[in-house]
Amino acid sequence: MLAFRPPVPDFEMTVVSRAAAERGVEVRLGGPAIVLCTDGEVSLEGGPAVGRGQAVFVADEQWLGIRGAGTVFVASTGSRSPDRREPLSSRRAPRRCAGTRSASSAAPSGSGGA
Repeated sequence: MLAFRPPVPDFEMTVVSRAAAERGVEVRLGGPAIVLCTDGEVSLEGGPAVGRGQAVFVADEQWLGIRGAGTVFVASTGSRSPDRREPLSSRRAPRRCAGTRSASSAAPSGSGGA
């Protein structure tokens, strides 16, 4: 995992590699987040599977469990604390996540197109 923390308090982006996702990781969130899958498919703890080109909005959670054979980018409002803890386990109840949406279907309606 690689975390990008610019010098602002309200944004950070974490990249979860395929290798890390295959082991299962938990990403610390500072509030609402968007998860974008760029390769393969991963499952979010308590939420849907997210495939290449799909994104999910995650409500205000402290930790997000990610497991699968894919690469994801997690953009959140910034936690400013350690970005992970021990590998995923089945220790707690699932969390809620909003449904997935394909990047190609996310274009605004009425944009006119070319």
